[in-house]
Amino acid sequence: MARTAFSEAVFERILGRIASGESIASICKDKDMPAQSTFYVWLDQKENLAERYARARETQADAIFDEIISIADDGQDDEDNAENVQRSRLRVDARKWVAAKLAPKKYGDRVALDHTVSSNLADRFARAEKRTAEE
Repeated sequence: MARTAFSEAVFERILGRIASGESIASICKDKDMPAQSTFYVWLDQKENLAERYARARETQADAIFDEIISIADDGQDDEDNAENVQRSRLRVDARKWVAAKLAPKKYGDRVALDHTVSSNLADRFARAEKRTAEE
């Protein structure tokens, strides 16, 4: 049943389910939940709901991270079954991607930039500066 009127209790239940790792799409398919579009309207129309939703999403990333560990540690169907191993790898990779998107600072790839200048390039700049000063 789709709801259009805002309900704090329903919103809190949705946030709890998001924080435990469920998606908005799966939550809003339940009969007692609002349509997905209604949920997003609530976020736009009500004060501070977006902040609470963002916090639930950050917690969701942690739940997904825990799920990754569980999937990786569960090898009971892996022996002699390459298909199960591949499926587990796909499940882990999908969750890693989602966790990185939900909490990039925490679960995203770290990019290190090297700021060293090659001595050859530095020598060229020094010579160019010297020529400019002489002219």
